[in-house]
Amino acid sequence: MKISRLTVVGVLLAVSLFVIPSAAQSILWKTYTDRAKQASEARNYSEAEKLFKSALTEAESLNEPELIAHSYANLGAVFSFQSKYAEAEKVFLLAIKMRENMNEGDSDEITYPLSNLGLIYAEQKKYQQAEAALRRALQIREKTENPDIAVALLNLGKVYADQRKLTEAEAVYQKALEYFLNTDDPNVDGIINVVNNLALIFEELKYHKKLEAAYKILIAVIGKNYGTNDRSLVPYLDKYALLLRSLKRNHEALQVEVRANKIRKLK
Repeated sequence: MKISRLTVVGVLLAVSLFVIPSAAQSILWKTYTDRAKQASEARNYSEAEKLFKSALTEAESLNEPELIAHSYANLGAVFSFQSKYAEAEKVFLLAIKMRENMNEGDSDEITYPLSNLGLIYAEQKKYQQAEAALRRALQIREKTENPDIAVALLNLGKVYADQRKLTEAEAVYQKALEYFLNTDDPNVDGIINVVNNLALIFEELKYHKKLEAAYKILIAVIGKNYGTNDRSLVPYLDKYALLLRSLKRNHEALQVEVRANKIRKLK
């Protein structure tokens, strides 16, 4: 498990295989899309790009707006993986426009190209445009009660954090954490990601009580879900010990340091 930085969210741009609305007429499209998804998962992005372009051509030949919209969104994602931001922006905007033309401007489907568009704007430091796209995606997901609301909040929090708007980022991350926690099947990696991001904010703002609480949550969640000797605990234990030292709670710090060192020695 990787430890996220402030500017990293747990769920970034993702290529999705969507439901095919007319399977009998779109077998070739599905074949191209399946193969492209496999190539993307193997990080063979040039091959994935070729296959998604073939899927788009097939969708256009069938004159299937649904498949065309999906193809644009998929192609935009694989462009994004390759940092081809101009190309990605173009096809994400086409996917969004297609959805709007299909009277789906407030649908869950439009939130995916919107979110990914916002993220590529953020990568290019076009923060005003990023906020607009991500806020629109978030508003739609709140209306539709989409389970990816927490992801939308994480993405928006990332944009605030990248601009050093730490108070705004904290508020958005706290809201994301509430969504992650208030589900029947909590997203463990999502919880770790957002609490880690909160900890980084608390550290910078010197909110010591909040920072200690965040470290305790991270240590407890990782220990419960990945094991009490999981090596990903070490950086958090080290940081917690340093915090305790700075607060002159040396006895508690020593106990945390002993635990971290024991984990380090394990193979």
